[in-house]
Amino acid sequence: MTAQRPGGKKRKVIQLLSLCRLAGGVNNGRGPSFQECFVAGGQSLDHVGPTDNNLFNLGMQTLLESGRFAILRVPGDRSSKPRSTVFGPLSRPLPDRKSMSRTPETTDITGHLVFLGTGTSVGVPMIGCGCDVCNSQDPKNNRTRCSVILGLPEGTLLIDTPPDLRSQLLREQLGLVHAVLFTHEHADHLFGLDDLRIFQFYLNGAVPLYCEPTVEQRILQSYDYAFAPARSSHAGATPKLSIQTIGTDPLTLLGTRITPIRLHHGTFMVLGFRIGNVAYCTDVNEIPEESWPRLEGLDVLILGALRNRPHPTHFSVQQAIEVHQRLRPKRTLLTHLSHELDHEATNAELPAGVQLAYDGLKVPLT
Repeated sequence: MTAQRPGGKKRKVIQLLSLCRLAGGVNNGRGPSFQECFVAGGQSLDHVGPTDNNLFNLGMQTLLESGRFAILRVPGDRSSKPRSTVFGPLSRPLPDRKSMSRTPETTDITGHLVFLGTGTSVGVPMIGCGCDVCNSQDPKNNRTRCSVILGLPEGTLLIDTPPDLRSQLLREQLGLVHAVLFTHEHADHLFGLDDLRIFQFYLNGAVPLYCEPTVEQRILQSYDYAFAPARSSHAGATPKLSIQTIGTDPLTLLGTRITPIRLHHGTFMVLGFRIGNVAYCTDVNEIPEESWPRLEGLDVLILGALRNRPHPTHFSVQQAIEVHQRLRPKRTLLTHLSHELDHEATNAELPAGVQLAYDGLKVPLT
């Protein structure tokens, strides 16, 4: 069914008395000034005029949350406002919550790790930059903020929630996250957290987060609304999250043993993670001596390398190569890359077994 615009022979509206009461009654004499008409199909009714904005907004939100209606912007009506907002039926209704919780559309990545993002904190291209890499037509030079996702036996495990998370998951056609691990609390690794809110419907419960206390503190401060009691106006208004504290002791998630690895990121203490014979160590400029044994015998080492020049909190490319030479994994993939590193040109200069990662790269878990 297609929503009809005001001005036709008939104006179709929702005939729900409960919503009319919430909206303050029908035809109360205030007219359609700043009006939201409830449009659905059925008999023509007069405009709904709000007497209480809060109740009226709650009524509108109820319609949106039903999944069967959208907000439509239409040309002006009888009001003095040039435009008004109406609710109309979607031509393709959204699934109800039961079906959402059962059938999210997603790509099966079981047995693989996918790079969602490989860029530094400002991403590549960098805003306002006209360098060759930022203007490059090579898609491998387009780097969103750092994250990976793993297909484990019992579900998908996300590492970090960067600000680009929504677009990353859509790009890779990944519609489900079962749990999240965090390396540290910096904004480029955390501030996409609110994008997890859709998964509470698919999981029929809270999304579990696994992090150190410093990350938990930042989450509780920055996303306090997600944990405040009785503050949510409706289901889905805030992400539903549960926080589990971890340290450097191994843990089992989604049927897989995961070993945290202590790393230094300037003055910050952060975590890397080993899953089988694959290790993910981004945002690091020093590996403590006690952590080296946890990185032995790797098939794949994923290691942060910001640029060729030294940096106070990140490995340079040369420093990352030295780590590769000490550990001798079968393959080292560099991530958290700045716009100073062109993908093709840098790869041509790297030693055998070392390559730049890129957004969308998939590697097997071993």
